[in-house]
Formats: sequence, C-alpha cells, structure tokens
Amino acid sequence: AKLAGLGDLPYVVEFDSTRIFVKKDGRSTFLRENTIRINNDQGRESQGVQSLSFNSRSQKFRIIDAATLNGTGKTAVRSAVPKANIEIKEVGEMNQAFDSIKQVSISYPNVQVGSRLHLKYEIENREVALKGFWSGGLQFAGDFFEKANVTVRSEIPVFFRLHDPKGFLSSRQSRQGSLYKLVIETKYPLSMLTTQEYQPFFMPERVPSVSISTLPDWSRYAREMIPVHESLLAKPLPKALADIKAQAMNEKSPIDRIQKTM
Repeated sequence: AKLAGLGDLPYVVEFDSTRIFVKKDGRSTFLRENTIRINNDQGRESQGVQSLSFNSRSQKFRIIDAATLNGTGKTAVRSAVPKANIEIKEVGEMNQAFDSIKQVSISYPNVQVGSRLHLKYEIENREVALKGFWSGGLQFAGDFFEKANVTVRSEIPVFFRLHDPKGFLSSRQSRQGSLYKLVIETKYPLSMLTTQEYQPFFMPERVPSVSISTLPDWSRYAREMIPVHESLLAKPLPKALADIKAQAMNEKSPIDRIQKTM
C-alpha cells in the first residue's frame, strides 16, 4: 500500500469546517459543514449514501442542509436531499443500555462523477459527565483534504496539543470579548488516503491530530471523576443489563455465566 495521489482518489474533501461553541458548564454545540467532490465511480458508490450517529438521550441532532451539486458556477444544478432520503434508526440493542444511539443515513440524489455533495449539520450536547469540563479532538486521516479548519469558541479557557509531524497545520489563539478562541487550519492539501489496501491502519505518530480540553492536564479530571464513577457504580443496573445478569445467574458454571453476558 502507498499514500494515494490525486489520480487515485475516489473523492476529495474540497472544504471541511467545524465550529464548536463551549458553554461555561461544559455543554457544547458542534456545527460541521463540508463539500465532497466525486472523482470516479468508486467515489460515487462509497459517498452516495453517508452515515452519521448521535446519542438521542443526551444530544440533539439536526441537518441544516444536504444537497447534490452538478455543474459549476451559475449553471450548477442543485438537488436538495428530500426528507424521504434521510433515515434515522436505532442502532443495535446492546448500545441502548446507558444511551440511545441512533444512526442517520443520508442518500444523495443524482450523484454522478464530478458531483459535489454538500452537508451541514449540528449536534447539541445537552449533558456533561463533569460540570465545567469539555474536551474534543480531531484526526486528519482517511481522506484527502484540500482545505479544512476547526474553530472553538469557549466561555472557559481552552488548552490544546497539536501533533503535526509534517507541518500540515497552523494554530492560533485569541480572545473575543469574554470568549476564548482557538483556530486550527490546514496550510496546504493534506492526504491520508492509501491505495491497494482496504481499511488501512495508520501509526498514530504519523497522523496529524489535535487534542483540545478546558483543563491543562488530566489530574484534576481524575480527582473529580472518581466520585462520579463510584456513585454511578452504586446505582442499580439499567433494565437491559439487569436482565442479562439475571439470565447469567441461572447458569450453573462460571464459564457458562460469562458466556451468557457476551
């Protein structure tokens, strides 16, 4: 396998922009917008239907815009994704014990070689594990990015760590009135796609990434999260897990009990 060149790419991410707003209590809003250009039939097949997921128990999800663009300039034809082409469904039962994970499938109309697929969506995080804390991160792997950026605006200070072995990324911090602002941008096109290999594995040290947090280190987080974890462990199991435990306890041998929980 090798890193793909422009001629090998099934699709290209022309533009990818992420906007994150962090409230003082740690709740946040994640707004993402991107445009993908389809280069060949492989790209048409792989990107014509896109999937996202969210936790409906603690998050609110909405699609702001989704469309296929064919042609360029003033003559471009825009085909909005009909509501009937957006499906939201529950993910497997094992994912529902503590959360309610849902999958969103978006089927784009009129996708051709040369089409541009545009998507803009928002996820509102309505719960936090630790009040006053937020963290996030991004890896630039698995796509060819012509241009990408991440902007964080926060009511509490933000700290970040950039891992950028080849100098793809730039960063800058500033204050906007009472808000703390961080901007991460690509300086030039970034390719982390391979050829002749399905689902390749990249060594972490080779992948450009950024880690962001409202704490400068993890020691305070650990001190404050231990009591939270202990209080949760002391509560009764959710019904889905309690049912599994009850079934396992009916088995005679320890091995059978363990297998019943798997």
